[in-house]
Amino acid sequence: MCAGGALIYITGSVMGGRLVSRFGRKKLTVIGAFLCGVLVFAFINVPSFWLSLILYYTAGFTSGMRTSVYTSLALEQVPEYRRTMMSLSQFSTNLAMALGIGLGGLILVSFDYGHMGFLGIAYIIASLIFHCFTIDPTKASSRSTRFIHLFIPTRYR
Repeated sequence: MCAGGALIYITGSVMGGRLVSRFGRKKLTVIGAFLCGVLVFAFINVPSFWLSLILYYTAGFTSGMRTSVYTSLALEQVPEYRRTMMSLSQFSTNLAMALGIGLGGLILVSFDYGHMGFLGIAYIIASLIFHCFTIDPTKASSRSTRFIHLFIPTRYR
């Protein structure tokens, strides 16, 4: 079951790389994080083993897709500081994993398994934060050009 999950994750990662040129990094990151949140929330609340296994594999595929796309998106936010962005991205990912394990353990000990659905809500909130505070580098040039045309008169350009 775990080997199947790893293969599904790898497949999602490769598919995410292929879909970037079609949909853009930001859109795929937001959709991937939102879907991960919905799937995690559904996985926790489903009583059937087989349906939960399908949701687990679907969440693994979506998570693999999202991870490769958001790493690329994070690296291209500030291209001249790509090395620093990679370090910060890996640092924040590892810190979040460590804090998430501790927080998840605390929730399981203090409450019950059903309260882990807050993880799904955290994914959905993360997708909204990404949507509001990131720029898709593939579409940034056209957006900045529109911004210049709106606020700077033609005779001063």
